[in-house]
Amino acid sequence: GAGRFVAVGSQGRISTSPDGVNWTLQTTPGEALGIERIAVGGGVTLGIGGDYVLMRDIKARWRPSATFPGAYQPFYVMYVNGQFIVFTRLRASPPRVFAVTSPNGITWTATEVKSTGGAVRMIYAKGEYLGVGGGVFHSTDGMIWMVQPVGYPNGFSAVAFGNDRYVAIGVENRAFISSNGTDWKSVSTGTHWLADIVFAEGKFVAIGNDYFSSGGGSTLTGRGEILTSIDGENWEIQTTPFGLTTKTDLGSITYGGGWFVVVGGQGLILTSRDGMHWDSIDSPTRQLLNTVAYADGVFTAAGGGGTMLVSGNVFVSTLSAPKLQKEGFSFTMAGGSGQVYQVQFTSGLTPPNWTELASVTNETGNVRFLDPAAGQTESRFYRVQGLP
Repeated sequence: GAGRFVAVGSQGRISTSPDGVNWTLQTTPGEALGIERIAVGGGVTLGIGGDYVLMRDIKARWRPSATFPGAYQPFYVMYVNGQFIVFTRLRASPPRVFAVTSPNGITWTATEVKSTGGAVRMIYAKGEYLGVGGGVFHSTDGMIWMVQPVGYPNGFSAVAFGNDRYVAIGVENRAFISSNGTDWKSVSTGTHWLADIVFAEGKFVAIGNDYFSSGGGSTLTGRGEILTSIDGENWEIQTTPFGLTTKTDLGSITYGGGWFVVVGGQGLILTSRDGMHWDSIDSPTRQLLNTVAYADGVFTAAGGGGTMLVSGNVFVSTLSAPKLQKEGFSFTMAGGSGQVYQVQFTSGLTPPNWTELASVTNETGNVRFLDPAAGQTESRFYRVQGLP
């Protein structure tokens, strides 16, 4: 039609041709490919899709990063300790692994990693970066890496730190525990194959699958499960809204703003305050969600077909302990640590006419605010709003 052929296909691809011979791809890689991993920080959202580092633009679309070096094929990205770290392979033979770092997602520095494999998960603890994958990766700056073989052929899939220990997990039913990140002890998780892990609220929370024989035959069937542990050795299965008999793929888990969030197959979104009691959230997509990240009060999830979901701000602020004193009127603001709040006031509520008073950064989760002008000539009512 209209002088051209239009063809559509898998993963959202659209191509056009004037003659059926010469074709032009109209969709960008970010729109056509699934998003495998995302990282959010400093107001920037980066993703890995296919062979590209993708940036989320102002219209919430994925576009290939214009500044990421094209010679590298990325396979991991994370924002940790104030910088983006991308593990990549050079588009050349023989393959060489590089760590490419950036403070803002725009300027990049590449450093070769002396390893045939790379990190697929990374954390910052005890003053160093520690990544796991085809070995254990140690770095003090995120650029220069020391690689430690672990003698485990399948490598690690994720790692977390808490209760003064590292806990790493692999693709089989094993967990690995270390007090220093160098010496590791292997423990069994039974029939549970763990895929991702975080530490928060005093416990390790992991997602994975329990594999069992179905119908009395030799075929193994997996069912998605969430497990918790204080020490990484003893694990407890937690009840989830979809039940322990449902075949549900769990893709990723993260923690932030007082919430655990799990995403997975068919647009699955689960939330929990404590990692033990879970609720299912209505999802606007049926696409597989591979990854979820948290920053500045907002969760971002991404997956198949370039899908990206963004939550509302999860910080809930409260005002308490009002006190009228000689210096003015003061009260305590409680909310998300590090969140920036705008304090507003009005002299009446019928109708309210809110006026900005100040912007306050809640450094520790609780902050005392003083209004020196209060109590002079008028009544004042206050509210606070979280800023993005």
